[in-house]
Amino acid sequence: MKDLTILCGVEACAIFQNSFPEQPTIWPSVGEANRIIEKFRSLPEFERVKRMINQETFTEQRLKKMEAMLKTQQKDNRHKEFTQVIIQRLDGSSAILPLKTDDDCVELDNVINQFIKDIDRKMEILQNEGSSSNPAPQVS
Repeated sequence: MKDLTILCGVEACAIFQNSFPEQPTIWPSVGEANRIIEKFRSLPEFERVKRMINQETFTEQRLKKMEAMLKTQQKDNRHKEFTQVIIQRLDGSSAILPLKTDDDCVELDNVINQFIKDIDRKMEILQNEGSSSNPAPQVS
């Protein structure tokens, strides 16, 4: 718990109650826990609600975040797959373009356009390097 408060930069307390009829364990201390709880209770309701999260809400938020990450990774993988197939085709391979949906056609178009932009950029760099290394002769 202490590590969590340090890493997150927040005040926290914990009350642990096990199934036996013993006194609960309170961290960091009873007095400090009471102070933190009172500080929390003194906040306006909208501030308290804003800071509250239960396991279900936390899990839903994590799931949404993970789904977004999965979607991004799938798109990146698809882009790489198209790039690999295009390179194989340019090398003379008879690789089959995996076009199954309209989204595949859009992704293929994006990959091809990115190739064209990269080639144009590299050509511009080479032209600039060539013109700067071979200065035009000065006319006297």
